[in-house]
Amino acid sequence: MDVICNGGHISYLVNGAQANEAFDVRPSSGKILLQAEGAEVFVRRFELLPLKSVARTKAKSTTSKSGAFVILQNDQLGLAFDRKTGTLKAVKNKLAGETYKVKSDRFDIDAVEFQVLFADAKLVGLSRGENTLTANYRSDKLNIQARYTLRGHFVEKVLTLSDGPKYGI
Repeated sequence: MDVICNGGHISYLVNGAQANEAFDVRPSSGKILLQAEGAEVFVRRFELLPLKSVARTKAKSTTSKSGAFVILQNDQLGLAFDRKTGTLKAVKNKLAGETYKVKSDRFDIDAVEFQVLFADAKLVGLSRGENTLTANYRSDKLNIQARYTLRGHFVEKVLTLSDGPKYGI
């Protein structure tokens, strides 16, 4: 397993293939800790290398050439997400060879006691798993998570709202 940390960007590689990726991670510097959950772990070799000696080509496989987009794809679909807003910008149908632009992938939340508009929410984290992309937003009223999951030839989007014990879906 390789973990490449470059400022607020972390890439996780397992056997040379990217397994996960996180953006805008805070804190972006500090101590390195190893943790095991519920079982003893033996580490044969632990190496800490400066970034310039790490091959970065593997980590770039999920970003666009310009770096403005995060790509989530399988053998049937490709999704391009704006790195700054966390919103879906394009869907590529690999079977048909067609790409569709997405005009709007925003949310507005209208509750009895308050309203949260997309413009009022700040993207605080963007992470990519094998078949998922999660965008975390924060406003003064709520934490909002938009999770996209690729399932064969379609994508599922789930919004989760939370604010401690007051709200939840």
